[in-house]
Amino acid sequence: MENIGNEIFTGKVEVISEVKNAMKYNFNHNLETEIKQAKEVAGDLDWYKENGYEAILPVGISRESSDEEIKKAVEKEFSENEKNFEEIQREVQKLLSKHSLKLDSFFSAFEYETPKSIQLFFTAYGSGGGYDLPDKVFVLMSDSIQDIFETIIHETVHLIIEKPLITKYNIPHWQKEMLVDILCESSLLDGIYRKNQIQNDSEHISLDYIEKMKFNRKDTLNYKPFLK
Repeated sequence: MENIGNEIFTGKVEVISEVKNAMKYNFNHNLETEIKQAKEVAGDLDWYKENGYEAILPVGISRESSDEEIKKAVEKEFSENEKNFEEIQREVQKLLSKHSLKLDSFFSAFEYETPKSIQLFFTAYGSGGGYDLPDKVFVLMSDSIQDIFETIIHETVHLIIEKPLITKYNIPHWQKEMLVDILCESSLLDGIYRKNQIQNDSEHISLDYIEKMKFNRKDTLNYKPFLK
């Protein structure tokens, strides 16, 4: 979804696909990251609202809350959230390993430079997911395991196309999301990424964007219904 700028902290668990040279995923969740995330979400509430997202904050926290109030609220909730992270990590690792062949086939179809590893930051705050170049993905822990798994795929696509396509051609937010949604519904991901998840089907895109996109399996994409 949104591009949000968090920093990488310590506490990583690496998951390596069974496929040689496939993308690697490092799992992260810690108190310092969560405090920083909650502060950023509180400061960006207007952006979330303007773009139709519902953002989760610690109990009792609003845009008017001080940094100290946010810190104390996150600390109060962290122990329980850490338990949730440990369970989510185990389940997501299973899915990444189970579907490594399809994931590698899909990501290999991009003719852009792709990260060799992705830093996954699991958070209790925000909305759905986010990303920050070149290799950071942020995932909301309150979603279902399937939603979290799909968010990881979705945000990884954002990382891959952000600089060479989205930024280069100044593609607006909802058209960017449309492109990512279309890519994630590629038949290469059949059985692991659910269909009919276009976020804003009123925001159609130009065929020019599809033509400019360096994805060598466009035959697997159903983009025609979403063209202007």
